[in-house]
Amino acid sequence: VYPNPAPKNTIFISTKENIDLITVYNLEGKLIKKISNPQFIEEVFTLHHLKTGTYILQLENGKKKTTKKFIVN
Repeated sequence: VYPNPAPKNTIFISTKENIDLITVYNLEGKLIKKISNPQFIEEVFTLHHLKTGTYILQLENGKKKTTKKFIVN
């Protein structure tokens, strides 16, 4: 997940593993965005239109769940 903090309301997710689900939460635990079977272009997925703040990102595939915190400014 880069850049962090993210300018211009955009973050990039780079991975070599298949991702089945991307979920984004605010720090209060409210679901902001949920994307099933995201389409990656050259192993990069872009999230747009996030307001300024701190978020929790969860990436899931059938085997594991990864959680990252990121900031949009």
